[in-house]
Amino acid sequence: MTAVPKRFRISETAEAGLRPRRAAPAWPRLAPETYPDPRPAEMSPAASPAAAVCWTLTEGAAGMVSQARGLAEAVGYPMVHHRVVLRWPFCLMWPGFVPPWNAVFTDPRLMHPDVPPRLVISCGRQAIVASLALKRRFGSRVFTVHIQDPRLPTRLFDLIVTPAHDELTGANVIHSLGAVHHVTPARLRAAADRGLPAAMSGLRTPFVGVVLGGPNKYYAYHPADIECLIERLQRVVRRHQVALAIVPSRRTPAEVLERLQHQFGREHYVWTGVGENPYLPILALASHLIVTGDSVSMVSEAAATQKPLYVFHLSERRCARRFRRFHHSFENAGITRPFLGELDHWSYASPDRTGLIATLIHEHLR
Repeated sequence: MTAVPKRFRISETAEAGLRPRRAAPAWPRLAPETYPDPRPAEMSPAASPAAAVCWTLTEGAAGMVSQARGLAEAVGYPMVHHRVVLRWPFCLMWPGFVPPWNAVFTDPRLMHPDVPPRLVISCGRQAIVASLALKRRFGSRVFTVHIQDPRLPTRLFDLIVTPAHDELTGANVIHSLGAVHHVTPARLRAAADRGLPAAMSGLRTPFVGVVLGGPNKYYAYHPADIECLIERLQRVVRRHQVALAIVPSRRTPAEVLERLQHQFGREHYVWTGVGENPYLPILALASHLIVTGDSVSMVSEAAATQKPLYVFHLSERRCARRFRRFHHSFENAGITRPFLGELDHWSYASPDRTGLIATLIHEHLR
């Protein structure tokens, strides 16, 4: 089988030929004073599949789930999450080449719901295939929203939500600042009210939250990077007399976690994946936040706290232009600063537009 390139873009001339003759109306610009955040203080729990009005479709990665669920919860409809897995060899193909067959999916029942969803929010390459198949099957009964650049003609979706640093344009494209996500002021207040988990009861205050990602195709987490991070964290502890609360993600390598546990486990707190996940309490109660730069979602979620936010930049295993554009945009907006082993105080407005985007979806569906 001929390999399909990882990034396939239809030429502007070819895409123009595929567009309908009548141009779709442009989505309005987002302004907080015009579109208030509709999210309730408490999010409704996920619905049963039969009662779900909204489906979220992802490949199961935490960052994708956070984005899709965050937007779905902001819309507020009863929802259910589906993990989309394509069979081999379709999982290796560019989504535009995958046929809309039931046999493509490991769970073919996904295409035969008793009641089709009114709203489908997808995120991830394999989720694109399911979203397109549902649209093909149910037509205008299903309103499809895709998060991130699908690398397909934008006309195939009703709405595309993509970070501004992706530089995607189109009549049905809305730009977010960073990633949409599920970290809301209400969730942060609730986490602060509950306090730290029992396992963190001995942690002195103030403390600095350290959020770790993991290797991807752009960042390898070289041992030199980890040693540099440890040295800068030690400098912060010495100079500012603060404690550290370190929380890894599912992508964090075991050897990295062991190294941090060995270095900081006695006097500070390092979550090893056992017991209650302290991620939200750490975001809510830390004085400062330090996040590794391999995840747009993690940095965007941390920025929702409006606390001093540092990014530890890892060495690139390949040119990460998209990440560079994202980090430059947040630095230029005064949201983040590079982590060099110092702490300072500054303020900024939350860049989160999830609620504003949900309002636009509400307006269309009503």
